[in-house]
Amino acid sequence: EQMLWGYGLTYPDGWGTRSFGDVEGLAPEPKGLEPDASGPGSGHLLIHAEWNPTRRPAEPLWQAHIAKFATMAGARQVGYAPWALGGGSGFEAEIALPKKDGRRLWVGILTRATLALKFMVVHPMEDRAWFEPAVTQVFKSLQLLDRAAEVPLHSSGMPLPPASREIDPATALTNAPEPEHWSAFETPHSMGGLQAFYLREAPAHGWEIEVFEPFPGDRELGFARASLRRMQQQAALGLIPYRRD
Repeated sequence: EQMLWGYGLTYPDGWGTRSFGDVEGLAPEPKGLEPDASGPGSGHLLIHAEWNPTRRPAEPLWQAHIAKFATMAGARQVGYAPWALGGGSGFEAEIALPKKDGRRLWVGILTRATLALKFMVVHPMEDRAWFEPAVTQVFKSLQLLDRAAEVPLHSSGMPLPPASREIDPATALTNAPEPEHWSAFETPHSMGGLQAFYLREAPAHGWEIEVFEPFPGDRELGFARASLRRMQQQAALGLIPYRRD
């Protein structure tokens, strides 16, 4: 389960995973997760999660996605088909690579609400007989989640992203009124991932989002902000791009 972005899947025992920022890689052999790997055992699946704050439909996102791979493969035209899976909808395509390349390339995209998932599967043709059935089963298990399991909570009941670490509020907030009433946390995640997390998990934990201003947004705030309410509790949430020196 990818708690931050809100999707889950099941992969066979023995498969390895590796994170590259907002990209998750899965492969049946360690070689498949090495940069520029080739030859037998180099097959892998990449899942790139992206924040889609304006809820753009899949079509324009797909066109940009497929154009990148078509250019890489030297393909002038690429046929594609509608695709729906796990609560999302989008498109998929196989891109023909030159025969001398010896690999098969498949790409896809699924969108739901403010989440876009971009997929790439590549493997050597000699591994096709066993790799394709295995990766097909991984895809069949994919689910876009309404709520992640075992989300950590602040004492107020506000969800906390995975790998959050509490810090002194004064470290991140210079002009906050009544700093004793604030809590601050740092995380290794992207701003897009954090916004996707709170838009999904705050309502799932009983918080009504009364105001939400995304980052980037129409106003040049420099951060994302939200006003939330749960019964008699009122909370202000700020998501601030922050790097410790």
